Formats: sequence, C-alpha cells, structure tokens
Amino acid sequence: MRRVAAACALLVLALALAQPARDALVTDSPRTPLASAAGAEGLAGSVLAGSFRPLLLTYLWLRGDVLYGEGRDEECFELYRLLHRLYPGNERAREFLGWFLAFNLRRKAPDPALGWEWAEAGLDMLLPLPDGPSVVADWIRKQCGQNSMALVRYAGPEWEDERAYRERLREFGVVRFGEELSRFALGVRVLEGRGGFRDEVRRAMLLRSLAYEELLRYGETAHAKEAVEALHGIAGQIEDDEALTAYFDRLARSLDTAAAGRIPEALPETEAYPVAMALLGRGVHERDAEALAKAEALLGSLGADDFREEIDLVRRWRADVESPGGQVRPPLPFDGMR
Repeated sequence: MRRVAAACALLVLALALAQPARDALVTDSPRTPLASAAGAEGLAGSVLAGSFRPLLLTYLWLRGDVLYGEGRDEECFELYRLLHRLYPGNERAREFLGWFLAFNLRRKAPDPALGWEWAEAGLDMLLPLPDGPSVVADWIRKQCGQNSMALVRYAGPEWEDERAYRERLREFGVVRFGEELSRFALGVRVLEGRGGFRDEVRRAMLLRSLAYEELLRYGETAHAKEAVEALHGIAGQIEDDEALTAYFDRLARSLDTAAAGRIPEALPETEAYPVAMALLGRGVHERDAEALAKAEALLGSLGADDFREEIDLVRRWRADVESPGGQVRPPLPFDGMR
C-alpha cells in the first residue's frame, strides 16, 4: 500500500509541476458543461465537469506530447481532436490545436493523403476563430506543398506532392467558400475583409505568387498590377526600415518587369526562378522563342544541375516553337490540373 500511495503522490506531483506550462490552455473559465462534447462524457464521466477536470486535461496534454514524441501520430491526431471538443469556449486552446494539426503534425505525414486529412482538421478548427483566417492564409502560403516564401519549384517530387495537396485545397475552397480557386487565389479569398498590417503583408505575398503562377500557366496575369501596388504599399508603410523597404520594392519591380516579358535589371537571385518560369509561360503561349531562350539562360545561371528538369522542359518547348509540328506537344507543370 505504501508503494501505491507513493506512486500516486509522484503522479500528482508530476502533473502539478507540469501545470504552469499549460495554464493558458487548461484554464477554461467560465466552465461549460461538457455533456454536449460528443464522446467526451464517456471518457471520464463526471470527472470532466468536476474539480478533477484540470488534472485530467493536463494528463491529456502530457499524453499528447508523449504520443507525438514516440511517433504515434495517428493516436496523437485523435487525442488532439478530442481535446478540441473539450475546449468549446477556449479560443486560445482551439487555435493551438488547429495550428498543431495543420502545421506540426501535417509535416510528419508519410504521404499527401494522410497529411491533408490531418491538415484539413486543423484548418477547420482555425477558420471560425478571430485570428484563424490569418493562420489559414499562412498555411496556404507555407504548407500546401512547398513554402512559397522560399521557392516553389514546378518540377520534381516537391511539385508532385504539391499537386496532390492543391487538388484537395481546391475542394476545401468549394465547400468552405463556395468557390473553386487555385492555391494562392484561395489564400487571398481567406483574407477577404481583413485589415491590419500583417494581413496586408500576407495578401501582398499571396498576390505576388498568384501573379507569377498565372504568367507560367496562362502567359498573362490579371493580378500583376494589384500585386505590384500591394507590394509598394507595404514598402510605403515601413519607410523607416530601409532594408525591408528596398526588399518589397524589389519584389514589386521584378514582378512588374516580368509581367511585361522582360528580365528585370539587377535581378535578385531569389527572384530569378519565378521570373524564368514566367518567361516560360509567355514563350509557350505566345510561341516566343526569345522569351524561352531568356528563361533557359536564367535557369542555367541558377545551376544547370539543380534545375535540370526545368531546363530540359524549356529546351523542348524551344524546339517545338522553332520547328512546329515536328514532335508531340511538350508537357507543362499544370497539365491535368483544374
């Protein structure tokens, strides 16, 4: 009996010591009856509505950490969904849970199908919250396949994974917003009606990605002017930070010049890839061999080995444009996508 009592005392002590780290999440005042939390009452009955509720919730948080650390991700997913039902009135807890599923757990998924299942649950948790749309827009920018803040490649395994996520994201937009939108267009839609500097930055960067992608896909863009204005607008709000102001102005100039079919002067290396792919789109849709030659040169300057697939694609299109009718139409990154 002494050993059992000692073990119980140690458990209670461990939970008490862990409590401060979870205070913001387990403090759920005023307490709401949990009978309506589907399935929750079967977990511990009246314990969840009584004085032991904080102790049990703390245990569930700790259990989630253990499952995540041990790589038992599907069990972790189910536990976090349960926790979400146990916090009907705690927006901070629900935001954390949604963020964790959409960002952290999604990255551990072995394939896009499972990754999307986990991410979609998190996105649904986030959307109704006051700051949820901003987080969802961040997910669309950074997690729907590749991180558009770094580099979106339109070739290779990264692009194949992203294609799978995009198809599911398009369906997500239809169900939640009644519109069938591409990845970056949906991000702009999610932010519709929201103000504040941070959301303006999100919107400007989403518009930039959308415009470049339209140039690649269609050879023209309906959003370049709007994106350029948004980027310059951000620069105008941070004039006291010369480096950041110059950065957003460079993004705006590069996009504006690429939309006109030219290579920007003093092109930053970080902008060379999207500009090259924009020139590929123009060259394909306008049958412009010169634009394709510029795209090939830009990609070669970034590293012939690193971007071999894109360079080979540009060369195939150059051959098609220069000798029409002599070969099967080369592919494009968006073939087979809606």
